[in-house]
Amino acid sequence: MLLINPNDLKDYEIEANAAGYTFDQMMAEAGNGLADIIDSKWQDETDRSILGLIGGGKNGADALIGLTKLGRLGWNTSAVRITQASIPDWVIEGYEKSGGKVLSQPDKHHLADILKDFAFILDGVIGTGFTPPMREELAGVMTFIKSHCTGKRIIAVDCPSGVDCLTGSVENATMHATLTVCMEGVKTGLMKFPAFEFAGEIKVVDVGVLKKIHKISEIHSFLIDTDMVANVLPVRNAYSHKGTYGVVLVCGGSVNYPGAPLFTARSAYRVGAGMVKSAVPERIYDITASQCPESTWILLDDENGVICDKADKVVRYEMGKATCLAIGPGLGLEETTFRFVKGILTTGDSSERNNSVGFLQGALNNEKEEEKTCPAVIDADALRLLARIPDWSNKLRQKIVLTPHPGEMSSLTGLSIDDIEKNRVEICQHYVKEWQQVIVLKGPLTVIASPEGYTAINPIACSALAKAGSGDVLTGIIAGLIAQGSALFEAALAGVWIHGMAGVLAAEKLQVEESVGIAEILAGIPDAIRLVTKKKPLVI
Repeated sequence: MLLINPNDLKDYEIEANAAGYTFDQMMAEAGNGLADIIDSKWQDETDRSILGLIGGGKNGADALIGLTKLGRLGWNTSAVRITQASIPDWVIEGYEKSGGKVLSQPDKHHLADILKDFAFILDGVIGTGFTPPMREELAGVMTFIKSHCTGKRIIAVDCPSGVDCLTGSVENATMHATLTVCMEGVKTGLMKFPAFEFAGEIKVVDVGVLKKIHKISEIHSFLIDTDMVANVLPVRNAYSHKGTYGVVLVCGGSVNYPGAPLFTARSAYRVGAGMVKSAVPERIYDITASQCPESTWILLDDENGVICDKADKVVRYEMGKATCLAIGPGLGLEETTFRFVKGILTTGDSSERNNSVGFLQGALNNEKEEEKTCPAVIDADALRLLARIPDWSNKLRQKIVLTPHPGEMSSLTGLSIDDIEKNRVEICQHYVKEWQQVIVLKGPLTVIASPEGYTAINPIACSALAKAGSGDVLTGIIAGLIAQGSALFEAALAGVWIHGMAGVLAAEKLQVEESVGIAEILAGIPDAIRLVTKKKPLVI
């Protein structure tokens, strides 16, 4: 689903109208598409009665045209004018000829009686051009309607009335929609809080504006959907072996955070990686190895339970044999670990120490082997350590995916967390140009940005994912997809969606979000993949 600035779409509509695709044609396409989506979703409902709340302009017209078609499809429809702003005569006449009636705004007593008779409410009062505040009189009417719509299904036309589709702000009189049907694309403000919480499920009608003026290729922002994820997931072949699906090298862990690399390793396997190697401090090996026997293990020199700088050559050698590095989970922030990360990720600062690593020593002395590298996913403490390296973005050895939460993004940019949260998309788009690396800004409505100028937003927000270790799982999913051959941006957007949906499905299985733990999120990964691939569980 495309993500469109409402001001840009207005310009596109004017251009399309000038090119011969008239505003009337756009409204007809939008209204009929609206009806098709509603009918498809609720065609089996016993009570298919719907009341349209009609405002002015294209929004009200779209709603009336939708009601006209729904009437033909067997729905019981009616419409009430909430504002007296103009609607094209042909739209009103078309609805009335089909047997419908548009009521002028009734008094509140009459309006309350009308609302009782309908199971569905079609909110077509205010469109995407709204800027706060709502007029006092209108706010009073909408608040009254809201108080009488408890338990009803609310369908918003393009956006819930009272949402600012640029900033995401919401008026007090705004109703929570069950479904929002967006025209041509999802408006940018709907992917911001608090507007997102009022939109409900989001569907899009292809009105044809962008196709008419050949602008689709110019829209580089979109919402992740199942089709996109399906196109990213590697094809599995019967004639294959573990090497077919890549090697993930997980580097992390410390005496204080021994579980973090385990979560990353397990999730990489869950998403299909052929082999996972876990490089951890020797001090925590006994704890971690027993918890993930499917991983192979690389023991690293440590100081007081954290990876130390002497281990950099070992990991750099192993990177030459891996297809993706996942570094950061549970790493710690000690100075020796900082030097280790600097030696792993940046050029010109590798350690010249003689590493005492037994049988690997001969291989490590082969400088040609040592310089081989692989793409990397950088997360958690590795991000904070990276931020301490001056001009780090120009010193990186390889292409990477950065996966910061707002606090880590603050360390990388010097911006406040508040500023980042207020401008998540804009911040990502700015720094992806500066750093020339894929950015995954985590959090509800995770933003993924690519150096090529594409921005994706994951339309999933679930508190079940708000648990320590959840980000480590995401790191492993993305790394596992990269290891299997997916491009970095595509792996990141698919990984973010799978991770989010795994949390949603885990919460549904437990019927509560609070109790979802990392084990349940990991168990939800195959369920999320099945949603995309349409595969059924095997029954033996």
